[in-house]
Amino acid sequence: MNWLSHQGKRVLVPGAALALIAGYLFGLLPLKQQSENLKAPLRKEWTELARTLGDSNRLSIDFGAITSQLEHTRLALRTLEQAWTQAATRCELSPATEERMQAPFQLVDYENERGRQQDELRQVAAKLKATLSPAVFEGFPTHSTAVTQPALLWAELEMVTGLLHTALQCGIPVVESLTVAYTPSNAPVTSTNAWVRKIPIQIELTAPAPTINRLLQALPMRTNELAAAPLALTLPGPKPALYVDHILLRKQTPTHLEEVRATVQVAGFVFSPPR
Repeated sequence: MNWLSHQGKRVLVPGAALALIAGYLFGLLPLKQQSENLKAPLRKEWTELARTLGDSNRLSIDFGAITSQLEHTRLALRTLEQAWTQAATRCELSPATEERMQAPFQLVDYENERGRQQDELRQVAAKLKATLSPAVFEGFPTHSTAVTQPALLWAELEMVTGLLHTALQCGIPVVESLTVAYTPSNAPVTSTNAWVRKIPIQIELTAPAPTINRLLQALPMRTNELAAAPLALTLPGPKPALYVDHILLRKQTPTHLEEVRATVQVAGFVFSPPR
């Protein structure tokens, strides 16, 4: 019996060893390889995240700092959205102009309104004994093959007429010229539906320095704000907010020290026309 038992142990030990080896080769080793394969995408994403954070050799990542940075980013986005909304509200056009921009553009309708606005300006200038030179009316926005967004002509027309009516009501005696700096290639480029378009307008006028100063104060105001004291201006139509880009003042004559020739470039803004 002892001999048989001893022989059985001799047979059992190699068999157990073979079973362990087989289990490792056919069980644990495939599992290990499968585990390594599952880790590969995680390692790739980890390396990419570390590289994004500025350290491709980082072994540990501070997720607490990432969470804090994410919250700061979300706060910045909310602040930007609020600023966008406030700016869009400040620069919004009249309901009539927005409705025209939303509708299909009709050149005949635009030309008729453009002519009507010019006639009204001539009448107001004559009543106030002011001069609008022919170059002023030649500078009005016109449609051409270079205009890629004709709907914006309605916005430009409101800005130009609002600017000229404001100048006349402020007491500007002579407006020499007006130019809308339209750039055909300056179409809004964005990956979202929200965009903003800057409309530069240059006006050249002759007036006493205090009168020009009054005009500069009135430019960023809207129609309803102009009626309030101390300006107390009443315009016959809407005026959006306009902002001064730059101004150049020159003495007109040595005998009239207060009278200057001013070249003023202003800008209006159009935010995502209504759809």
